[in-house]
Amino acid sequence: MNIRRSIIASMGFALVMNCLPASADVIISAVSISSPQGDFGGALSLVNIINQSSISAPYTSGVTDFGTYVSGTTHFGLLGNGFTATETNGPQQFTFDLGSVKSINALAIWNTGFAIGAINTFALFSDNDDTFANGTTGALLDATPLAFPGNPVPAQVFSFEPTATRFVHINALNTNNPPDLYGLGEVAFSATSPVPEPATLALVAAGIAGIWLAQKRSR
Repeated sequence: MNIRRSIIASMGFALVMNCLPASADVIISAVSISSPQGDFGGALSLVNIINQSSISAPYTSGVTDFGTYVSGTTHFGLLGNGFTATETNGPQQFTFDLGSVKSINALAIWNTGFAIGAINTFALFSDNDDTFANGTTGALLDATPLAFPGNPVPAQVFSFEPTATRFVHINALNTNNPPDLYGLGEVAFSATSPVPEPATLALVAAGIAGIWLAQKRSR
């Protein structure tokens, strides 16, 4: 009987382990974007930075593999890339709301294809609110070069230590045409530990139940 109980317990443990989701890195999009400098609206609205416009292929936020997607897509655009509204001395900020706290570990930027407004240096910060001016909670990247390769623009990936945050600020330090026009083509993030689907959770529960029954019978 002891052997039988051990087998049951082992099978239950194996079921649990096999049903746990793999720690894959998936691409996620911000649910909203804002800037204290505002935007021009219309075709130049900031939302164009997160809505997959002018990107060569769509993705499903929270599902599509990050590495595979960013290595195979490009962005093509001129003015419709989400520029800030006030043409004043920088730096200027872009704030991304991920919708809820996510564990992120990388940033993908497809720079704007509009040479005059292309950002060429930026810093990245996490925050517990959407206001850059009242202070941030952590520096993810210091002053970092951002290339302008021209259309079509490939993704540039910047990795950092995994960080749990809801809000992320890009602080654009300068552009190809200072002090005017700060713009980006498309921005997305890499997130770890996706939430398992309900069916997976049910299988995990079944495995745990098997372990519990085996332990109860052995008492």
